[in-house]
Amino acid sequence: MKYKNLEFVSADAFKILPDSHASSREVDWLLSDLICYPDKLLKFIKEWIDSGRVNNVICTIKFQGEIDFDVIDRFAEIPNSQIVHLPSNKNELTFLWRKNGKSPME
Repeated sequence: MKYKNLEFVSADAFKILPDSHASSREVDWLLSDLICYPDKLLKFIKEWIDSGRVNNVICTIKFQGEIDFDVIDRFAEIPNSQIVHLPSNKNELTFLWRKNGKSPME
């Protein structure tokens, strides 16, 4: 933890929510590679985005078996977001979001 602006939190990830976050400052980057159902990840990510306390999000949407195109559409409906299938992704997609309205890939 040699970086003063990096915070490591050891807890159930789904309990690390904007209102329960120990810090009152904004979170610049929220990175997630959680193993969970896409619906649960969508709820978690939307809570952070809707709070206005996060500036950038990168997370992996993981699928077991069949791909749920409905949940992909719900992620894609989030303004300022992009979904990509990166070369190392197998049965997963990467969700990118930026608060400032610029393309997440800029």
